[in-house]
Amino acid sequence: ELYNRGEITHATLYFSKAIENPMERSTVGKAAYWMGESLSRQNKWQQAISFYAKAFQNLEESDTEYQKARYGIGYAYFN
Repeated sequence: ELYNRGEITHATLYFSKAIENPMERSTVGKAAYWMGESLSRQNKWQQAISFYAKAFQNLEESDTEYQKARYGIGYAYFN
């Protein structure tokens, strides 16, 4: 919700908490994907790449976020 409202800084706090306090592997993966998206929007490409990579490690290829992370990491490398 914070991310969608454009409150990226606040959203990343919650994404970080989900990553640092893992309950489920898929939750970590999804939070890592959204952290990558947040960092990309801030033009922090290297940091975004590391979070997209973390998403790949914690999501299944069939997950929507996994597929979107493929695009995101490519865009981050491009920039």
